[in-house]
Amino acid sequence: MVMKLFYLKTDEAGMDCFLRENYISLDLDGILIDFESMGKEQALTIAGSINIDKGHLKARVEQFVYAMQDGDYIIASDGMRGWLGDVGDYFFVADQSEQAEENPHRHRRGVTWLKRVELAHASELWKIIMRNTETFTILSESLSLEEIDRQFAMDAEVDHETVQKALQVLREALESDDMDRRERAAAAILLYAKK
Repeated sequence: MVMKLFYLKTDEAGMDCFLRENYISLDLDGILIDFESMGKEQALTIAGSINIDKGHLKARVEQFVYAMQDGDYIIASDGMRGWLGDVGDYFFVADQSEQAEENPHRHRRGVTWLKRVELAHASELWKIIMRNTETFTILSESLSLEEIDRQFAMDAEVDHETVQKALQVLREALESDDMDRRERAAAAILLYAKK
């Protein structure tokens, strides 16, 4: 399965909100148009006619509403930490209540957050991505799940002695009377050997 990978830069308060509420949103405060409720061509024409100082609104709407699909991936970062998430559907929050005014994120996509990475402990690829100056961009048009796992695996430092002790425990588990334990030990050893 191939999916796209996007990047969204936000501030700490925005990141906290996104993590708590399980969504992402473009910074389109004050634009009370449900772009998905109209045809793509009409939505992009309207987006292209709006003058705001938030950059290229038409391109951002096209990427966020139309190019991004359920099952794609997003990296969201506040510059100090980053999260990798599985993107859901686009939705527009039309609520005009006082509570909605406290949270102006009306253009949203649901997200299942998968992995957190602190910048201080991040791989070089994460560091480059999280220092990106773009607010919202597409990083890749086609990544497989295996490539995403490989690219965004956390760099772990485990000393040789600890690895050898863990392997010894697994070797001993291979001799267990419990078939399930033997199978799990064998699978773990084979997984380690693949690396």
